[in-house]
Amino acid sequence: MHKAIKLDKFKLCLILASIFCAIMILGSLFLGYLLYEDGLPRQKPCETDSCMTALCQMRSKMDQTVDPCDDFYEFACAKYDRETAIPDDKVSMTIFNHFGDKLVKQILELLQEPIGEREIKPFRQSKELFQKCMNTSAIELAAGTPIMNLINKLGKFPIIEGKSWNETSWEFFKTLVDMRQNGVAGKFILKVAVDLSLNDTSRRIIYFDSPETSVHIDFLKFGWNDTYVLNYFNYIVDILTMLGATPNTTEIREMIEFEVNLTKIVIPHRGRRNPQLLFNVMSIGDMQKRFPYFNWLKFVRDSYPNMSFNENELVAVTDLNFFDKFGALLEQTSKRTLANYLMWRLTAQAIPYLSEKFKQRDTDYQKLFYGEHKRQPRWRDCVSTVLIEMSIATSAMYVRRFFNFESKLEAEIMVATIKDEFKEILATASWMDDDTRHAAFEKLEKMTPHVGYPAELENDTALIDFYSELEMPSSTLFESILESNQFTYRKWSSLLREKADRNDWRMLSNIIEINAYYDAAENKMRIPAGIFQDHFFNSNRPKYLNYAAIGFVIGHEITHGYDDLGSRFDKNGNLNNWWHNATKETYVNKTKCVIDQYGKFREPSMNIPLNGISTLGENIADNGGIKIAYRAYKKYMETHKPEPSLFSLNFTPEQLFWIQNAQTWCSVYRSQTLQSLFRVGTLTPGKYRVLGYLQNSEEFARDFNCPKGANMNPLKKCEVW
Repeated sequence: MHKAIKLDKFKLCLILASIFCAIMILGSLFLGYLLYEDGLPRQKPCETDSCMTALCQMRSKMDQTVDPCDDFYEFACAKYDRETAIPDDKVSMTIFNHFGDKLVKQILELLQEPIGEREIKPFRQSKELFQKCMNTSAIELAAGTPIMNLINKLGKFPIIEGKSWNETSWEFFKTLVDMRQNGVAGKFILKVAVDLSLNDTSRRIIYFDSPETSVHIDFLKFGWNDTYVLNYFNYIVDILTMLGATPNTTEIREMIEFEVNLTKIVIPHRGRRNPQLLFNVMSIGDMQKRFPYFNWLKFVRDSYPNMSFNENELVAVTDLNFFDKFGALLEQTSKRTLANYLMWRLTAQAIPYLSEKFKQRDTDYQKLFYGEHKRQPRWRDCVSTVLIEMSIATSAMYVRRFFNFESKLEAEIMVATIKDEFKEILATASWMDDDTRHAAFEKLEKMTPHVGYPAELENDTALIDFYSELEMPSSTLFESILESNQFTYRKWSSLLREKADRNDWRMLSNIIEINAYYDAAENKMRIPAGIFQDHFFNSNRPKYLNYAAIGFVIGHEITHGYDDLGSRFDKNGNLNNWWHNATKETYVNKTKCVIDQYGKFREPSMNIPLNGISTLGENIADNGGIKIAYRAYKKYMETHKPEPSLFSLNFTPEQLFWIQNAQTWCSVYRSQTLQSLFRVGTLTPGKYRVLGYLQNSEEFARDFNCPKGANMNPLKKCEVW
């Protein structure tokens, strides 16, 4: 019996020991699962402040009940779309709006600070202009007087003057020159500007181009049958009434009909994607022979009085069809109608600087295009005004206070790695011939990145010298704007005789914006300081978040150098066909796939297809940008430790890359705004950007295990790069 008891105790000990061992083994396996993955140490979720901020932002936008392989935009952004209300003073809300608001408030903080005794002149002028803009008492007291003073100086407004207007003393040509000399560019009738010569970007040339109409060309071309044109008519009547006129509706109709006819001879936006057809160099003498209705040499001499010109001066005429037909339109239009049109467009440009009643009527007019909304606060208008008129000075104020120089250094490294991935894509593009590939390599190698801001923004002497000729002594806001415009016109016009420099700091100093750019004529890209906001970049968080956001932006701009427009410019930025014909034909066929794909997108609330042609350049850049940003991140990970995921989100770093990227485009629009984007926009609305380029991505489909044929993994994919 004692033996039995001992045996039972022994068995019990064995059982307990076995259970204990099993627990230990299972515990070890579970601990191993927690700490290791695929034989490598498993990272704990990131719990830093930056990661927790990213986590909160990401979760607040997602709807994880949506199948990511069915509609990834809804998966990433549905909660944002449902819960985001469009503020009364906005026509849409996007991630760009959120961080743009932060940026504007930072500038407000700078401009509201008292002017210091030792503050340099450009900073003082920026704050003084802001103060003039905020002085609503003075603006209300002036009402429409500032614009009427300018109109009277320029030959008066026939509709307001009535029968007393003197037609015989009015000259169309002289009025255009007088407008330019008084701070009005006159882009609404004839665009004249100094810019880089597209066949030799080491020098500049004067460009003559067709005008910018006040309502988009695609709206105006339908004439009086279009709701937008009728809305425009009522708007003009009301503004002229505010200026003290008893509007003659017949004259207003004649004025609008002139603008409609002007619109009909202007090249449409989609026609501007072929610069070879738009860059037409000729001497002023030859221009005179082809377009004899103007004295072009006198116009140039009077417009640029500090320089000498003769008939042999080379100029570029952009829209030949417009200039061929412009003379006939002028000839069949009365002086009175021409004067009415010029003075009206001048008045419309001045409205942001006039009293409240003018601004409110303008807001009401815009509702048809962008939906019901209220005017934004006065301080926002004034910050925007200073940013336009004093962009370099305010940029300097911003970077000195708010920009982290370390961000610039890290982003420059990212640019290099992402460029390397595009180089790999060029190297493996089997459809390219060797000569074209070599030219593409050369262009990529010479592509110059400008990240953050130029060093001169921290140099007081450089800023003081740049603004040395700017004076704004006038007491009224509008007159100060005209003085600023005159300074700007003189400053940039003087570059005509200077040798062009793609590293000229003056051209790189407008950095207060949530955006980025590629300049085909200089083969350079700009990633301004303003875009270095939390969603896009933070050095204290996993790199997949940065590569998905700012990395995508960088990749997008690099790819612009090879889109349907950028691909026409060579490594030096010159307009030059560096493609073999067969390779170019293959490229064009690849772009047709993108046009067709995006042209099939339709917003459920509207029966309007997206314009796949006008959005083509951006769509090519999106598709190339996401590919090289993702591959650059994967290449980065080959030489770095595995990165932690985000706490409580059960996704891999690769999946979090795609979520972060898609959430860049979370957006809600007023219905009229969305309709305008579909009808005439050059940017694909956020939802369709995400769907478009992710449907083409093999890497995305693999990371989310999307079966072939799923909505987000269609059998047919488009690929340009």
